[in-house]
Amino acid sequence: NGVRTIALSTMLPDITRPTIVDGATQPGSVCGTLVPLNASGAITQSGQTPHTLNIEIQGGSLNFNVSAAGSGLRGLALAQSVNMSAPNSLVECNYFGANSSGVSQAILRPLTVGATADDTEVRNNLFASAINWWVGVRGKSADNLSGVNLHNNLIGTSPDGRSANTTVLEAQTSGLSADYTSDLAVKDNIFASVLATAVP
Repeated sequence: NGVRTIALSTMLPDITRPTIVDGATQPGSVCGTLVPLNASGAITQSGQTPHTLNIEIQGGSLNFNVSAAGSGLRGLALAQSVNMSAPNSLVECNYFGANSSGVSQAILRPLTVGATADDTEVRNNLFASAINWWVGVRGKSADNLSGVNLHNNLIGTSPDGRSANTTVLEAQTSGLSADYTSDLAVKDNIFASVLATAVP
């Protein structure tokens, strides 16, 4: 039990095969519900519970290659950048730009969903602090990236979603930066502390 911190001094190699990186298997970890919905499907404060995350990763970056289709990333407090280029993948129950207590640790571009990550789902995450953007959905040519679903995330808030993150960020920080995408679904997220555009 208890929080364990992995401090990286060098870059990790790319993940090239389908892989589930699951910090929620650490004893004591619990995935909460960051953006609950009521019976009518509207966002409500009732039932909101932060995550209890017992694995922190600091430094370096985590890169999922296109050949790692069907991968997953969950249950981690990440003070590092994550590049998800694996299609049909799931990113859920993480704190980006924060430690396990939800305290902000500003990082460059916490999550980038790359041009080959079609049909990837990003849900129930906290994006606490960022430089440049919190979430990037980045195709490379017209309609090259499709089917990405971003829902029920807290972006630029505290872990309970009730206050904005007061960390000083770059003036161009965007909640969501999207280029060359089609069928991008953005629903039931809470945005705060955005200094540029929340959703383009």
